[in-house]
Amino acid sequence: MTICIVGPGAIGSLFYFFLSKKIKDLQLLDKDKERASCLKAKGLTILKENKSYKIPLNITAQASEITKVDLFIISVKSYDTLSAAKLIKPLCGKDTFVLSLQNGLGNLEVLSEVLGEEKVLGAVTHNASTLIEDGIIRYAASGQTIIGKKGNKLPAVLRQIRTLFNSCGISTNLSKDLDSVIWSKLVINIAINPLTAVLRVKNGDLLKTEEARTLLQMASSEAERIARKKRIKLLYDDTQTKVEAVCRATSNNVSSMLQDTLKRNKTEIDFLNGAICRLGQNLKIATPVNFMLYQLVKTIEQSYSQLVQADQ
Repeated sequence: MTICIVGPGAIGSLFYFFLSKKIKDLQLLDKDKERASCLKAKGLTILKENKSYKIPLNITAQASEITKVDLFIISVKSYDTLSAAKLIKPLCGKDTFVLSLQNGLGNLEVLSEVLGEEKVLGAVTHNASTLIEDGIIRYAASGQTIIGKKGNKLPAVLRQIRTLFNSCGISTNLSKDLDSVIWSKLVINIAINPLTAVLRVKNGDLLKTEEARTLLQMASSEAERIARKKRIKLLYDDTQTKVEAVCRATSNNVSSMLQDTLKRNKTEIDFLNGAICRLGQNLKIATPVNFMLYQLVKTIEQSYSQLVQADQ
């Protein structure tokens, strides 16, 4: 199977590292020519448990340089999904599949609209990694990756991907209920990610105060009520217990949203808490905590240039 990963971020880079063990012609597509050139020369370094591993990167920012691809893995930010889909559309053959390895809601729908629903697969990973700088990531926590397809289908390609991923050290299972898988992670993400971004702490630090634990519970409960209204079954019975367990399991992880705000980048808040607020409004379910977190993160994004420094 020939694979191209789109997006050299923390998760895209982590999956490149694992897949490179078995796939010799693995490719990586970036939108930034300067960054791609730098990464091609620099390679990829993975930091894990006081050890480091370095591998070369077969990366380009020129879509025309991508050879025949059986599977595209999309690991760009949600706000770049549309541009990524348009970029790879001319490269998708009759038998090419596209696997979304992204956070938030709406990615599968965007990919399906551009590329055709029959080509689009979905994945949720509970692996955690931190982008230290371009080409250097810290593998913060291992976890399950679950793949599936909308419509309760399990095409043969999913079993091929599962076998390949597992052989590369990516623990992977299949699910017929992709909505359940996506929402089960979403309910956790909308609680942990914005709180870490606002408080500027690692995941595990959210459990150190009762106030933060209360906010975790309130945010996730609002999302859980929406999931229940949409008749989506979550993969756990007690949301608060699950959220706190994830905080402990990824205690040293710097969430992707905190990474974005520290680097003064745009976040995915519109596709996480923003999406929950919009659904809540449509379903007439109040989401005051998610609305507050959404507003706070949007304000942080818009205030980067006005941030007060410590010596001021």
